Amino acid sequence: GFILVILSRLQLFTENTITVLLPFLQKPSVRLLRQIARLWAVVLIANMVGTGASALLVNELPMVSPEHKAGMIEVAAHYLERSPLECLVQGIPGGLYIAAIVWMLPSAKGFEMFVIAAFTALMVIGGFTHVITGSAELFALVLEGRLEPFRAVGSMLLPVLVGNIIGGSGLFALLAYGQVHEEM
Repeated sequence: GFILVILSRLQLFTENTITVLLPFLQKPSVRLLRQIARLWAVVLIANMVGTGASALLVNELPMVSPEHKAGMIEVAAHYLERSPLECLVQGIPGGLYIAAIVWMLPSAKGFEMFVIAAFTALMVIGGFTHVITGSAELFALVLEGRLEPFRAVGSMLLPVLVGNIIGGSGLFALLAYGQVHEEM
């Protein structure tokens, strides 16, 4: 999914957070903060609609075999074992890694797929979370009746979102700003 979204230059929530924060870090203002919030809201909602539609299609149509669908639900079930704090803390490196992918791609000519796959593998190995892929998993669990919608959003999705914002927008944007602030 990350390969498709990133190489297609579609907007992934933590992908566009860095570039929009650099001008704000250079010259903070309420107007810029409102514009950032509006952009984040539009991209996040659009991403949620996309992952929700994908989960609904997989759940309702014979797109995958019953065995594969059961496997997808079992992979997603790791969320059922996590506390809100774990979701938040594991979202910090998840946001940082996805932001790093986008920042590294211009230097990875010819190796873009490898960079995306490597960082995605790091996220899986570390058990880190991302609000967009996590939403697909959570929607699947909700549609299967294994998770209540309010718990999915309040105890899992929102903490991951906050963690991704801290890691992808906060930490990574500050690192990026440190590199480019003199050129700005």
